Amino acid sequence: MAVVAVTWASSRTMRWFEQQSLRRQMGAVARVLAAQLADEALDQPGPGVSARCEKADRASGLRVTVILPDGTVAGDSRRDPAAMDNHGDRPEVRAALRGADGEDRHFSVTVRRWMQYVAVPIHSGNAVRGVVRVSIELEQVTAAERALRGKLFGGSVVVMLMAWLASLVVARGITRPLAAVDEGVRALAAGDLGRRLPGLSIQELDDLSTTVNRMSMQLRERIDTVTRQRDEQEALVSCMAEGVLAVDQARRVIALNRAGEALFGLREAEIKGRSVVEVIRNADLQLLIEKTLASDAQVEGELFIPDGERFLQVNGRLLRGPTEGPRGAVLVMNDVTRLRRLEGVRRDFVANVSHELKTPITSIKGFADTLLDGTHDPETSQRFLEKIAKQADRLHALIEDILSLSRIEHATEREAIDLSPGPVGPVLQAAVRTCQAAAAARGTKLSLACPNDVTAKIHAEMLETAVVNLIDNAIKYGGENQTVSIRAERREAGCQIEVQDEGPGILRQHWDRLFERFYRVDQGRSRSQGGTGLGLAIVKHIALVHGGQVAVTSEMGKGSTFTITLP
Repeated sequence: MAVVAVTWASSRTMRWFEQQSLRRQMGAVARVLAAQLADEALDQPGPGVSARCEKADRASGLRVTVILPDGTVAGDSRRDPAAMDNHGDRPEVRAALRGADGEDRHFSVTVRRWMQYVAVPIHSGNAVRGVVRVSIELEQVTAAERALRGKLFGGSVVVMLMAWLASLVVARGITRPLAAVDEGVRALAAGDLGRRLPGLSIQELDDLSTTVNRMSMQLRERIDTVTRQRDEQEALVSCMAEGVLAVDQARRVIALNRAGEALFGLREAEIKGRSVVEVIRNADLQLLIEKTLASDAQVEGELFIPDGERFLQVNGRLLRGPTEGPRGAVLVMNDVTRLRRLEGVRRDFVANVSHELKTPITSIKGFADTLLDGTHDPETSQRFLEKIAKQADRLHALIEDILSLSRIEHATEREAIDLSPGPVGPVLQAAVRTCQAAAAARGTKLSLACPNDVTAKIHAEMLETAVVNLIDNAIKYGGENQTVSIRAERREAGCQIEVQDEGPGILRQHWDRLFERFYRVDQGRSRSQGGTGLGLAIVKHIALVHGGQVAVTSEMGKGSTFTITLP
């Protein structure tokens, strides 16, 4: 654009310059001839004036015409003056006749061409005696201008080509480093933080490359730090046994760890970004979130989840950013269901133990107070003493069962019970011998069936205790003159021990709770039989110690069968 503008301006300037130069040249020729003709007679006929015009024409190459004040042509370098019409109406002639130089372009009737004219007056004193007019064909002028313009534009094209080549070389020198910078920055933007920009020959671009490399190194270090911290935090939160729930100010889920997923039966990926009200329908949880968001202090509370009947202890705190205000809330939830149940078991156990202990102690104290009266005969006193002894035996049995159960639980927690493979038959035989006297007293027959190849990983003393308790219960509650069958069989997964009586049976509604501490199907009948209510609980814990289980089946009027399954 610059070259085109300069070329256009130069063309116009040179055209103007050429035109001015031509006018000056034509004016100079006319004035020289006018000076020569100032003192000559112009109106005399003859070739004198025309000769002067022809001489000037040969010297300058311009057509020369001499015109009298009345417009008559006195002489011409290329035409016969007599054949030429009056020129008094020509603009340039009129201007010269007025004493000034005249100039014009118009069509010549004489030569039938467009001409450029310059006319000067011929002075004689203060008077104008005539006009010398010099002319040239416009075709000659325009041909010269075209030739000059062609040279000018040709030179401009050459300059433009050279400028374009020079610009291309310079641009390539700049764009190649820029392309390298662009490619490197795009790689960095795509996540390739290990990419490094090369050194460049242009100082400014080299400084830019160095700065970008330094920035990428710092960015990679910071991203690595942030990633490592995030991974550590995620690992820490994921490994927590407590559930962690984080929400933002709009009550949308930010995060939920694995323990939290297990508590609510949800997956973090499915609920992230969704409203808590939408994904966890629990009014107590919504209330705890609102309290946490409204308080700067730690919020504590409890949460009950009906699904699975679980109790959660919840601690909530505001979630803050490094520089901003509160971003939301985080709730840490600890499953205390087991503790609640254990607390309930403990309370029930204490209440039952207190009740069970209170009954024999009350009886002993009453009989003792009665004996202290001293007003009874020896037979009555003997009967009272027997009752005191019976209640003392019952109290002793209760305490022994409590201690036995405590020892079993304590040994289980410490994993201090050693199990070793061995035959089950000798253990069952020892249990039968232990219960033989009680069975004979009630007319009960004990039947034992155990093949010699029945073996299991057992603790013989504990297993004998469990079987003794089952046989003893069968003798007590099965009725008189019955048969108690003790059987052991091999199974694919281990062995199975059964104790079957012929008693009245147990209703189905009692089966699930039969192995709980102090649970009795018939309270009065159990106490009359001298039971403590802990025998079956001891059997259950011994079975669990062995990695097995205990179960009961019963049919009313046909007896009950207690089964211990051992691996």
